[in-house]
Amino acid sequence: MTRELALTRSTGGLSLNDRWYLDVNRFARHTPGLHAFMRFYAHFGGVGLLALLLLVAWWVARFDRRPERAVALVLWAAGGTVLAWILAHYGLKPLVAEKRPYLVLPHVEVLLHRTHGYAFPSGHATVAGAVIAGLWLARRWVLASLATLAGLLLGFGRVYTGMHYPFDVVGGLLIGAAFVLVLAWPAVALLEAFDRLLVEHTPFGWLVRAGGRARSSGRLGAGSPRRGVAPSVGTGAPRIAGTGHDRSGAAGIPSVGSTQARTAQTVHPSHPEWQPVSERTVLSTPGAPRLAGIPGPRPAGPGDPPSSPAAAPEGTEPD
Repeated sequence: MTRELALTRSTGGLSLNDRWYLDVNRFARHTPGLHAFMRFYAHFGGVGLLALLLLVAWWVARFDRRPERAVALVLWAAGGTVLAWILAHYGLKPLVAEKRPYLVLPHVEVLLHRTHGYAFPSGHATVAGAVIAGLWLARRWVLASLATLAGLLLGFGRVYTGMHYPFDVVGGLLIGAAFVLVLAWPAVALLEAFDRLLVEHTPFGWLVRAGGRARSSGRLGAGSPRRGVAPSVGTGAPRIAGTGHDRSGAAGIPSVGSTQARTAQTVHPSHPEWQPVSERTVLSTPGAPRLAGIPGPRPAGPGDPPSSPAAAPEGTEPD
């Protein structure tokens, strides 16, 4: 630090922004062991770590109970970060036109390549603020906490390496966070609709939902099997898929065989009219159609005993 600069600082001619910058710069001069790490982290490493946290957040969001919305929130955290950086770099920097601190303050330590671009707001800090706000908005608490620590360290690194004033970093953090939060709800709604489109109509549903395409929730056709429909109890005849009717009778009209089988099944075994129900009992009833693959009653052969005539009702005499 030159004698003129020291005199200016002692008389209060430097702003608070300048004094804080010089304090951090003095700390950087006395900690050469951190220079290699801070060079890497303040230039590429911090942004790369934030991008990795966003990638992990997207992967975790695919397993959420509402994956379309969860993934939409993470997508906005990433997309809003890019848009916030574009706004800061191409809109606000030329508008404010603040010079870099090493172009104003002589004899300061600068650890990265000197550029002649504008300083406010810090683009790296804008990215950090947008990612932090986006992950908190997406309710990824652990990842948001890690992003907060990583983003604050990145902002400090931009001052430590001599590239920005402290207020450049603070402004970038606030601008990035505000941009993501203010435009969150319309942006997330559009992204959620886009996620549903991917899941329902494209083979890229795995990008949104861990299991791929969502299960169909529409009505099943008449020929489709219906879940939860059990075979008819006591008739031995399975129900027709999609209709709920027995094969042994017409739709809504039970056959004689099925009625007889149900009646016999409901009679207590101690009752004199009780008889076991079998396929032959059902199929031998007149008017009961045969099921495919199940043979009907075998015709009487020459060696078979003659069948007994049907019993006449009580109170009548046979002819």
